[in-house]
Amino acid sequence: MQEHLILGVDERDLQIEKSRWLTENPGIKIVETIIQQEPPSLLARIGGKHIPRLSMLVRYHSEAPLSPSAPSE
Repeated sequence: MQEHLILGVDERDLQIEKSRWLTENPGIKIVETIIQQEPPSLLARIGGKHIPRLSMLVRYHSEAPLSPSAPSE
């Protein structure tokens, strides 16, 4: 099983990034996704609305080779 971490500013942003990643890697079979809130930090306080506040850990099996641009984990 492999893992991929996606960061986003809100849940909608996470879903968009997940869809983009799945489009780039069609041979992925998702086993589990875990969404959690990132701990508050000084950067989040002064960074405004563009700092990632949520993370999504995607656990998956690769049924086909990943594209060359995708990092293997």
